[in-house]
Amino acid sequence: MAWTTPRCWTTGEVVTAAIMTTHVRDNFNVTAPAVLTTAGDILYASGSNVPARVAKGTNGNILHQASCAPAWTASPSFTGLTLSGALDVNGTIDYDGTDVDMLSSGDIDLVSSSNAAAAIYIAQSTGTSGTIKIHADTGTSVTEGAESINILSDVGGIGLRSTANLANAINLTVDGGTTSSMTLFNDQGTGNTEGSASIQLLSDAGGINIKSTADLAGSVRLTADGGTSETIILHSDQGTSVTEGAESISLLSDAGGIGLRSTANLANAINLTVDSGTTSSITVFNDTGTSVTEGAESISLLSDAGGVGIRSTANLANAVNITADGGTTSTIQIYNDQGTAVNEGVASIQLLSDVGGIGVKSGLNAAGAIRLTADAGTSETIILHADQGNGTGSICLTSDAGGITLNPGTFVTIGGIADGEIRLMEDSGAGTNYVAIKAQDMSASYTLTLPVDDGCCGEALTTNGSGTLTWASAGGGCVACDSSPQLAASLDAQTNTILNIGHACNDILATGIRVIDGTGSAPSYSFTGCSGTGLFRAGGNQIGFATGGDERARFVTREFHINDSANTFLTQGININQGAYDDDIMAFKSSDVCQPMVAQMEADTYGIIAKIRVTGGILIEGASECEYGVKLLGDVTTKCTAKTTSAIGPIMLAGRAHSSGSVSCVGTDGNILVVRSECTTNFIFDHEGTMHGNLATAIFDDQCDIELMRGFLAETVPCYRERFGQDMMYNLCTYTDIRLIGKDSVHWEKRDCGRWEQRAMINMSGLTMLHHSTILQMHDNLQTIIQSQEQRITSLETQLALGGK
Repeated sequence: MAWTTPRCWTTGEVVTAAIMTTHVRDNFNVTAPAVLTTAGDILYASGSNVPARVAKGTNGNILHQASCAPAWTASPSFTGLTLSGALDVNGTIDYDGTDVDMLSSGDIDLVSSSNAAAAIYIAQSTGTSGTIKIHADTGTSVTEGAESINILSDVGGIGLRSTANLANAINLTVDGGTTSSMTLFNDQGTGNTEGSASIQLLSDAGGINIKSTADLAGSVRLTADGGTSETIILHSDQGTSVTEGAESISLLSDAGGIGLRSTANLANAINLTVDSGTTSSITVFNDTGTSVTEGAESISLLSDAGGVGIRSTANLANAVNITADGGTTSTIQIYNDQGTAVNEGVASIQLLSDVGGIGVKSGLNAAGAIRLTADAGTSETIILHADQGNGTGSICLTSDAGGITLNPGTFVTIGGIADGEIRLMEDSGAGTNYVAIKAQDMSASYTLTLPVDDGCCGEALTTNGSGTLTWASAGGGCVACDSSPQLAASLDAQTNTILNIGHACNDILATGIRVIDGTGSAPSYSFTGCSGTGLFRAGGNQIGFATGGDERARFVTREFHINDSANTFLTQGININQGAYDDDIMAFKSSDVCQPMVAQMEADTYGIIAKIRVTGGILIEGASECEYGVKLLGDVTTKCTAKTTSAIGPIMLAGRAHSSGSVSCVGTDGNILVVRSECTTNFIFDHEGTMHGNLATAIFDDQCDIELMRGFLAETVPCYRERFGQDMMYNLCTYTDIRLIGKDSVHWEKRDCGRWEQRAMINMSGLTMLHHSTILQMHDNLQTIIQSQEQRITSLETQLALGGK
């Protein structure tokens, strides 16, 4: 079978089996579905319009051209590859051998034209012990640009990266001899910003270790020799740990020491700085060394040429802390055995703060917990000196738990500046006031010796003229010592203010009385017999009312709140919070009232407002000794005469239902107004405007319905009686008896047009039933007439059928 060019068909041509075989069956048999028989087969042309297949090969075979036809063959292998030019690889090179050597009499360049991460990637996947080694065993040059091994990037960066989170995941090793070294050098980049520094050692997962196995001074050096302003920064912007052994930045030596050293004899030659936030700290910690000998201490801050400064620029308490927590006998010594200067600024030992304070603190509550001792000789002194601060606390001795004792061998001197004084402060919880003792300008010094006791009530302090003070009679009564002082006449303040009545803020002024704010538990205005009841200032423009030590009500500007303090829907008015109580929230009483419904409310109560149920709703209930309990009146200046769905009136009753946090109409078939007699619903008005009544059906069997309707009009419309005569079957007494017209309700009213009109209280439900009964009665009468007429017609038809007899 071969391919045949499909024929062109003509109109009316007969399709034969031969035509179908050649042009349909045979052509289908040379299409791909017919030629390809097995998954993996490849279709190719063995001739013009002649398809053929190449059966699938085996794993690892490669496709090649053989005798003008594709064919599979085994992958080639070779032990060596010699190139006279470059090897251009668009993908990856996979070596199955255990070792791969790339040798060249000249240079070996791995070049990628892509400016992307991992543009050149050398990976080993033989296992946990596999390595990649770049090794030059002949070159000895260390000159920049001609090194034995040079990894160079003209455009992008060079990354040495290990995805293993292990110690020594990346090792750069120099083992050429005792003088060999490794230099990370960048002579082009000048950036020092984080993320763009000229040289960066970065690890996303594990640590970075710069290590020397030589136990020598300077075995590991980080050197910056670019100029006088160069710096070396050890910076961690991710780690937050401060735990020992897992710190963000750790300088660790297992065998030798760690030295931070500067050969410059300058202030701040070495700076340890923490600038990450207000709670950052620097800890110099040694948990193994126990030596306290000078020169071999566990931690030693030493300077051979310049000074050693521990400094904080933060103006905070405890900005610099030196702590010894090794045990009950641990100490901190600041020791200078060389310097002898005592002058300010060059003293042998100085604790200096330019901005904040210096605190010497002991957590031990014991005598002698902190000692400042000078034991060099009889002329030594200890000076606490502040020459910058001008506040009242330039030098402050504070004890949170115990006292402060000044125990001199001779005397204590306080003074030295103009207006110097000793201030005794009040309790810090009460305020910042004080009592000051101050010396004035004097021609000579003198000494005052206090009495041996505190004296008696009413005595005054007197002197003997030589500085000895004693207690003596003051010659009058002492109001402060009298538990019930009395005045012989009225107290006249002469328009002056009386201050500090029981409290520093309680005053009597010319404009009135001013007191402290107070609280609900201790109101400003209270009563001797009940100190928790009274008035207090609850806030700005707010007056609180308290009883029993709790706030019960509050005036807030134009609002009055009971058992509450705010209502977002109230700008001016009264807000009452009943809490969880379910009885009356408001009651109205009068001494004129003595209603008998005492099970509902007290006898003199004529109205209450309460919750309908626990879940809400308002109940307005009135009680009286007469016929009415609640009366609603609506007075308007303009009446509405519209008879539409938007009409209004002096009294409006509206029913609404919840809708998405707000309210809307009650909706289809929803009840709007219900009228009840105690627990029985008698009338319902719903959303559709329908009135439903709990009514008994009246059929008026004892009366003639037509005459009832005629007489009803005659009794309510006088002109009707004049039109149809006086002989009505029923009179007004009948209609009041059957309750169609209210008793004594017929009356005359003058309309707005000036015309008088007779009116009455009409039972609309009864009248509706009368209309219904009248219609039924008229229907029955018509049926009787129809039946009579039908009988007459039947009789006439019978007579006609009999010949008119």
